[in-house]
Amino acid sequence: MAGKNTVNDFLGVNEANLGVNKANYFLKRKIKQDMTIGMDGIVSGKVTMYYKNTSANNSWPGGDYKTYVRFILPLVAKLLGIKIDGQYMKQRNFLRQKIWK
Repeated sequence: MAGKNTVNDFLGVNEANLGVNKANYFLKRKIKQDMTIGMDGIVSGKVTMYYKNTSANNSWPGGDYKTYVRFILPLVAKLLGIKIDGQYMKQRNFLRQKIWK
């Protein structure tokens, strides 16, 4: 049983290929998670996802990889930002929804 000073941390990643192709086969993926516990006891983390599409061209079955990615985070997590190709995305593109009571 978890105690008062226990941190229950998890990360879920859900991904779907929306490109109407089989580009998944040609993808090389890497997920990196860095976590830090500060002197004040605050837990913070950074998740980095790397994709490399090794498809030779845009013809079937390969092609561009168009994806929908969802991160499942603890309810108390605060999302501070999302970068794609080094560029911060606008906050209005973030969606946070509680799906349980």
